[in-house]
Amino acid sequence: MSGIEPDVDESSLSETSSHSTGEEVIETKKSDTKQTFAASQHDIEGVDPLHPVLTKKERWGWYLYDGANSVFASVAISGYIPVLVTDMAKYTASQTADVCQVYIGGIGVRPAAYASTVLSISVLIQTILFILTSSMADYGGLRKKILMASAFLGAILTTCFVFMIDSNLFWLAGTLLVLSNVFFGYSIVFYNAFLPGLVRSSQRYLAAAPEDKLAVMDKVSNQMGTKGFIIGYAAGVFLLAVTFPIILLVSQPARPYYDCKVGQDPKLITTVTDSTLAYRIAICMTGCWWFCVTFFTVFWLNPRPGPKLPPGRTYVGASLRSLKETFLNIKKLPHTMGYLVAYFMFSDGYSTISNIGVLFATQELNAPGLTLGIMLAIVPLVALIGNFLWFRIHKWRKVPSKKMVMILLILLLSLPLYGCIGFISGSTIGMKNIWELYFFAAWYGFNVGAVQSFSRTVYLSLTPKGHEAEFFGFYELTDKGSSWIGTAVVAGLTQATGSLRYGLLWILAMFLIPIVIVYFVDVEKGTEQAKNFSTFLDQKVVKEAKE
Repeated sequence: MSGIEPDVDESSLSETSSHSTGEEVIETKKSDTKQTFAASQHDIEGVDPLHPVLTKKERWGWYLYDGANSVFASVAISGYIPVLVTDMAKYTASQTADVCQVYIGGIGVRPAAYASTVLSISVLIQTILFILTSSMADYGGLRKKILMASAFLGAILTTCFVFMIDSNLFWLAGTLLVLSNVFFGYSIVFYNAFLPGLVRSSQRYLAAAPEDKLAVMDKVSNQMGTKGFIIGYAAGVFLLAVTFPIILLVSQPARPYYDCKVGQDPKLITTVTDSTLAYRIAICMTGCWWFCVTFFTVFWLNPRPGPKLPPGRTYVGASLRSLKETFLNIKKLPHTMGYLVAYFMFSDGYSTISNIGVLFATQELNAPGLTLGIMLAIVPLVALIGNFLWFRIHKWRKVPSKKMVMILLILLLSLPLYGCIGFISGSTIGMKNIWELYFFAAWYGFNVGAVQSFSRTVYLSLTPKGHEAEFFGFYELTDKGSSWIGTAVVAGLTQATGSLRYGLLWILAMFLIPIVIVYFVDVEKGTEQAKNFSTFLDQKVVKEAKE
């Protein structure tokens, strides 16, 4: 890819510089052993054996986890899984006296709203988990261990969908959705938490003058983030190419079910082919891919541990204490928190589109399997192209990452605006035709991967050094926490109206408001605030240890 700078082997700095700096670290440890656990990771990156200079092999170890997990995001959870659990729910409901309801804990849910309801539950669990444990990976060597454990568990649970042979197991399929999505999101927290340390261990960053480090960090993180997303989307395209023929060719006889809309009598449908077997096979294949490709990360990515756990504390206790300190002193980071509020909203916007896109196509436009397959293929394929082109524009025109985020949000805002045309009585456009689904998927894909990449780069600059896992836990928390709200709102609107279209109004607001907030975020001031905040927390830990 000529548009992105090639990886270089950054396995060594000048021998003299590395040696002298390493001695300084050792002497510091000898002079005050209590500071060992309080030393921030950014003080030793590139010069300590546990934090070596970044190599090309380690870069690829990080990149390829994007290639491993992205198939779950772009193929499974955004496509096949919601359709499978929805189909299982509607087939089950049609066998009961109340043909328009399935029950979760005694609460009736329309089959059309079942997938989004279960997704909301999974994101709520993720939110609680992130709050309780995300900062634990800033201590010791847990960061990579948790990444690997959550990756393998998520992959194994995804393969288990192949055993959902009876529609009456819709509740178990929903449980698998919840757990696999929880472990997927959890792994992303620790995957993202590696990026700041990897960037600061690159030779370009270590060799940069102090006044140039922010610009170099922006450049290197954009390069790495973009390449990671491109590899992830390429993997998604490949898996879709492999699984799409299965969706087309593997089918079972049509099964009757009731189409239920608010204000209308249930309508018996008897002509739609049952594709649940094909979906189960395709989902299982994505789980197998996720499991196998993760081994590259196992062997190539260095653990890069954080400081030792303070004496007398447990990992969960240290995590909760760190979160408490952060919240008590959050006023010291107004620009970081402002950006998180904006990210909370716009990540909800594009996540909600991803979560309900296929459901909208099947429920509102009765799109056939061929259309769904084409839509699912368009998004990662065009996202791959979009990531590459937007990175070239960013590099060619030297557009700051913050401004790139704003441009991309404005372009994404046009999607719900266009869909809202469909509310106009007599309108023949506004997401009312199959051909519009292809346009929608292409425009979404072209912009969403790039906004994710540039957004992560902006946040990296606003993250206190030595507290990456904790703050990327906040980052993922805002993403998953907001998408819980989005899917819950859409599920509630669907339950009340019988239509997913009203969810477009929510998505519209979730893109419009953060554009204004991001405009007022000052990245340079926020970076300085993050640096001061990191120093403040580290000094406080050292003081408490001496006492």
